[in-house]
Amino acid sequence: MFISPPPLTLAVISMGADGGERHELYDHKHEHLDGFMAGLDRVLAVDPARTASVALLISKDDVLAGIDRARSRFDIGAPATRPDSTMFTIRLARKGDVPGRVLVAKAPGSFVHAAITDEPRPFVERTLSPFIRSLYPRVSMAFLSAGDLYNALESLERSAGGRVVAARTTAYGRLRAAEAEASHRGAGAGAVSRRGTPDRLTTTEAAVTYTNKPFREAFSAAAANDQWISRISFGLWGTSGAYMGGCFSRDGLFRFRHAIAPFYGKVFPLVARIVDKKTRLYSNRSRGDNNGEIRPLAITLDSAMAGDHSENPAFIKSMESMPHTSISVYHSNPYVHMSLVDYLDGSSFDIWVLSTRQILIVPQMRATHTSIARLTNRIFERFGEGRVTDHE
Repeated sequence: MFISPPPLTLAVISMGADGGERHELYDHKHEHLDGFMAGLDRVLAVDPARTASVALLISKDDVLAGIDRARSRFDIGAPATRPDSTMFTIRLARKGDVPGRVLVAKAPGSFVHAAITDEPRPFVERTLSPFIRSLYPRVSMAFLSAGDLYNALESLERSAGGRVVAARTTAYGRLRAAEAEASHRGAGAGAVSRRGTPDRLTTTEAAVTYTNKPFREAFSAAAANDQWISRISFGLWGTSGAYMGGCFSRDGLFRFRHAIAPFYGKVFPLVARIVDKKTRLYSNRSRGDNNGEIRPLAITLDSAMAGDHSENPAFIKSMESMPHTSISVYHSNPYVHMSLVDYLDGSSFDIWVLSTRQILIVPQMRATHTSIARLTNRIFERFGEGRVTDHE
């Protein structure tokens, strides 16, 4: 019988004040990420309580250029980098707090950056997460679908030659047509404006499941219950009995105990390619970037909507609850047509549901890749998973 991995704490980009190899890791003794990760793997091997984490960030610009905007809220030291290096470190703290150091490394040939650390959870929750959010939209977190997480875990299991066992999953139920029917019954043609409300008012409670079963069973159970997995904690047992504990999240956070090498060798390049491919697909979509021409995207749902259009209200509800947005519903039956404005960066879209499997996103004069990623992730989480492609 497999033993559940020990509880994991979250950390993303920093380092405490203690010495040893941990201290040297962040002093740019290594010119390349390979050397840094090998050193971090040794730190984890000798300290079972230590957690290492990786946050995937997306930026089409120079990440350093976006950091100045956060100085009003954070104490940020001068970046330290090496000539011709794709890595840099900074000292980061909320005003008045003890600083930690941040290592950020760019994945070769992509828009993806990895923020790596072994700092404890309070630093991340109080300092790092708010810091990353403050860089939006110049820098954003990655959004991963259920399929992306599944592929990452499958790659980890295959490359390590062992077995990945789910220890704990956090999942949320998707919005159902019945839940939205009352508030939208009788809606028809004519624009109705609604502003996005906080998630806590519109989402179901998290279902936390503790199990010691193969990770594939966790995904199958979530799909059968019409849930989306937010986080999955797991243990990886190798053929020699070696153990690595980990946790993967849909917002691009990965954390590890005991080892990180199995992730870095194969899974990190895979996930970086997935995120970079999405970023390129979502880029240059606005009419402003294309001389007024439209470049729509199509979402093909994994599970078809009800043919009697009874799920249209649930789709509308999933959109109107998206934070920092407003929607105007022009039509809701038999097809859905709405517009959405993203207040975070001024992006806007027309959204159409024209068939039981396809949702059309039509970017308007401004439509950033970060906003498109946020929008598609919202649909996947609250309504249903699918694939995003060019609309032809």
